Amino acid sequence: MTKQRKTDHLKICLEKKVKTGSTGFNDYHFTHQALPEINFDEIDLSCQFLKRKLNYPLLISSMTGGTIEAKTINLNLAKTAQKLKIPIIIKETGCGISQKTALSLLDIGIKIIDVSGHGGTNWALIEGLRNKKRNKLEKVFSDWGIPTTEAIIECSQIKELTIIGSGGIRTGIDMAKALVLGADIIGIALPLLQPATKSAKAVEEKIKSLIEELKITMFCLGVKNIKELKSLGLSAFYQTPTR
Repeated sequence: MTKQRKTDHLKICLEKKVKTGSTGFNDYHFTHQALPEINFDEIDLSCQFLKRKLNYPLLISSMTGGTIEAKTINLNLAKTAQKLKIPIIIKETGCGISQKTALSLLDIGIKIIDVSGHGGTNWALIEGLRNKKRNKLEKVFSDWGIPTTEAIIECSQIKELTIIGSGGIRTGIDMAKALVLGADIIGIALPLLQPATKSAKAVEEKIKSLIEELKITMFCLGVKNIKELKSLGLSAFYQTPTR
């Protein structure tokens, strides 16, 4: 039963629309710097994570396991992660983590939190597509959760924590916004699922596309490394939601 459920989840994620709600990223708009005064080729995307230097502020979030299809997917993800020096880590499943919950986790010794906010892959929606008898529950709970931006902002205020920003991050601009709002590193899952069914090369191409988008965003903001990007804070935006 568990194996069949995982197979169903994969099939639905690959073939159906499984995103609902808003991450909150569309409420934040960067101020373009027309005179960046930096060399594009000198932009440094490396960062420190778990006392290791990473080439990019990106990790591959966990997605699946336990089936024949999952073996191929995870092998392709692992090959790419090893080649590009990108971590793979376990995460929450799309409803976000509040500051109160983050403090509770800190109290029991947890130092790294993946906020996995609302607005990305929605498991209430997936279960509703999988089991028509649960359609009513899917409709009720599909908008349940804390938007990714809010979860990042709340949890990053706890300075003892390392924050992984994930949940509906689809572009390099989303990545930059998450880092500016307080994430220490970015988690990506669904955008890599389809490429992972094909080959490690397809996964690598997708990741490199995201990294190129992030680098261009940084150039347009006039920042040459991740530290400078994160230091911009809310001043990087000409428009933010009313809180």
